[in-house]
Amino acid sequence: MILLEVSWDNIFSLSKGAVDLKDRGLCLVTGENLDEGGGNGAGKSSFASKAILWTLYGQTAGGLKADAIINRHTKKKSGWGAVRFLSDDGEEYKVQRFRPSKLRLWRGEKEISAKKVATTQEMIDQALGRDYQTFLQTEMFGQGRAMSYAALSPADQKKVMEQILPIQTLDEWAEEAKRNAAMVKEKLAKYETAVEVEAGKLNTLQRQFEFRKQEMEKWTVENDRAIIDKQNQLERYSTQITKAKNRIEQIDTQLNSILVQPQHFATMKKDVEVAVKKSAEAEKKYLEAHSVWQQWQSAADGLKHTMPVKIESLNCPTCNRPWDEKFIADHNNNYEQHFIRWKEAEVNAGHAKDVTAEYHKHKVAVENVELELKGRLQEMYDEERKYNALMQERNRHETFLRGKPTELQQSLDTLMLGTNPHRDAVDKMSSELKLQRAEVTKAKLESEALSQEYDDLVYWHKVYSKEMKVKLFEAACPYLDHVTAQHLKALDNSQLHVQFSTVKILSTGETKEDFNVRCWNDTGGEGFDSLSGGEQQMISFAIGRALADLARTQTTGASEFQILDEPFTELDERNFEAVVNYLQKDIKGTVLLISNDNSLKGLVPNRIIVTKKNGISEVRG
Repeated sequence: MILLEVSWDNIFSLSKGAVDLKDRGLCLVTGENLDEGGGNGAGKSSFASKAILWTLYGQTAGGLKADAIINRHTKKKSGWGAVRFLSDDGEEYKVQRFRPSKLRLWRGEKEISAKKVATTQEMIDQALGRDYQTFLQTEMFGQGRAMSYAALSPADQKKVMEQILPIQTLDEWAEEAKRNAAMVKEKLAKYETAVEVEAGKLNTLQRQFEFRKQEMEKWTVENDRAIIDKQNQLERYSTQITKAKNRIEQIDTQLNSILVQPQHFATMKKDVEVAVKKSAEAEKKYLEAHSVWQQWQSAADGLKHTMPVKIESLNCPTCNRPWDEKFIADHNNNYEQHFIRWKEAEVNAGHAKDVTAEYHKHKVAVENVELELKGRLQEMYDEERKYNALMQERNRHETFLRGKPTELQQSLDTLMLGTNPHRDAVDKMSSELKLQRAEVTKAKLESEALSQEYDDLVYWHKVYSKEMKVKLFEAACPYLDHVTAQHLKALDNSQLHVQFSTVKILSTGETKEDFNVRCWNDTGGEGFDSLSGGEQQMISFAIGRALADLARTQTTGASEFQILDEPFTELDERNFEAVVNYLQKDIKGTVLLISNDNSLKGLVPNRIIVTKKNGISEVRG
């Protein structure tokens, strides 16, 4: 991570301004407070510490945030800070934080801010390669830092180490292994079910195969029996042919006694048909004549019953009054006409009756002829049936004599050369069984592979989530021991020692797994709290440099920026000179050294000057 520029407007004691931070080397930040006199309170930390920390992380080392960062000496109620930096992969980012609350992030020229501030902050931490606590321990030293790394609790010390080391990657790998294990477990359950299903199919197919195989064997046995039976029938053939010939001779004798001439039979059929037709015609004529007779008889009876009485007297026989002559004439004329029609009807009825009687005689005669012809035809039918029955029997025997040996031999040949109808099904099912066994084996292998994959993922989840973390800490501790000792030696304080360990020795002498930092002086105290203020500052500074070196070994942790905020408050003259010499030799990127020590002004020509007037600080340099 390389800081390129910091800019601001109305935050802390600062007005509006910007400073280029790229490759500034060791840069002394001094101040002048025109309101109070001297260098204290000029706004050096506001620029070199607070503005940068608040812009990147939303709070200062002292915990200032929210509206507390607004300059109370101006009329403005808002402010902002911006930091441009290069990430480890060479991408340029810009962070701009506003008050009231707003956070924006650019990668190159493209804004990539998320909707939620917390999400954007996570993106910033990832681009920087460190979170707030890790930045304090690796890029910052002095009064601006809330607490020395050695004074932190083991849990907080471990948390800082987790940010420097690729623990996040391990956590991601562990989580990925856990997710994949869950997916594989779900998939494994499906494959185990598939194994059961395929095994069930195999068992069903195996039973079907055994049944079909038994059917095939049964057919073979029955076919062999049929062959033997046909062979026995062929042996019995000589006896049966003799019987058939004798029966044909008997039938021929019977046929000679049956005299059925086909032409007579046809003539008789025609005579019967003619007789039936005549009988039907006679029946029809009889019915027609009978109907006419009934009609005339009914008409005569009706006229007789409706016949009027002829008036013989000139007076009414009831009242004795005389009849009207015209009435008498009309009435008697009607009587005469009615009487004539009645007589005609009786004559016609008598004639129709005679005709009906004649037709009835003709009908009876024709029907008798019909019955006689039908009787003779039936006799001929009976003779024909007898003749046909004998001929059928004779044909059967002749057919037997002509074809029985050949038929038996052909049947025998067919049986001998016959193909088992179950063979194809058995062969097909045998192939299906082979394929199904392969499917079961495949499903089992895939299930076993998934089971192994699941076990491997569970193993790697365990390794990534715990064991490899322990290995990383165990590997980092000797490195930190060595690098911290080198920095203490470069600072001319070889009598001070720091030891990083993943094992803590208890007061009982027993040990337990726990991250631990031990500090001591060859000639003095044991433990960080027992050291003098100057010794604590030297150890803290050396540890901070070692942690920064460790960060540089990580792909997400290299940094070429550091803030030293009044780091020499507890140092004597000898250690003060040792730190300055050290800083002059070991500079990468930009180091902001905040101090008003007059002796430093002559040693560090590269400066940034902060001047406060009327509560507002201006930055030059």
